[in-house]
Amino acid sequence: MPLDGEEGATRNRFYLVQIVAYWQYSFEKDIVMYARLNKLDYFYTECVYAPDSYRQYSRPESILALIHSGESMVIKSEVALPTLINCNRCGYISSQPLCKACLLLEGLNTGRTDLGVKKKAQKGCGGESSCEDGTSNAF
Repeated sequence: MPLDGEEGATRNRFYLVQIVAYWQYSFEKDIVMYARLNKLDYFYTECVYAPDSYRQYSRPESILALIHSGESMVIKSEVALPTLINCNRCGYISSQPLCKACLLLEGLNTGRTDLGVKKKAQKGCGGESSCEDGTSNAF
C-alpha cells in the first residue's frame, strides 16, 4: 500500500534502495528472468559496444570483480567537496558566486569570450622571467 506525504516518500525511497541493494550482485540475465517471471515492466537494450566487442560474452568473475573494485575505492579525507551555494544571478546550484553558465553569458555579452573558460593566471617564477618584475605566467 503506497503511503502519502513526505513520510510515504521517504519510506518508498528506502524500499527502493533495499531492492536495488538486493540486486546489486546479480547478473543482468538473472534480473531479466526475474522481471519476465513476475511480468514486470522493464526497459532492456543491448549495450551499444557489444557488436564491436572482442568477445561475445564477458566472464561472470570479471563483472563481479569490477563491482567489488568500485566499492573498494575510497575518497581521501584531504579531498573535500566544494561547498554548494546558489548563483547570484540565476539561483542555480554552484560552487562559485556565479555559475559557469552565467559567467559564459557575461563573457559573450561583453565580448570577453575567454571569460569562464580560461584558467586564471598564476603568479610565479618560471622560465626567463624573474619574480621581481611582477609578470604572471598562465599554466
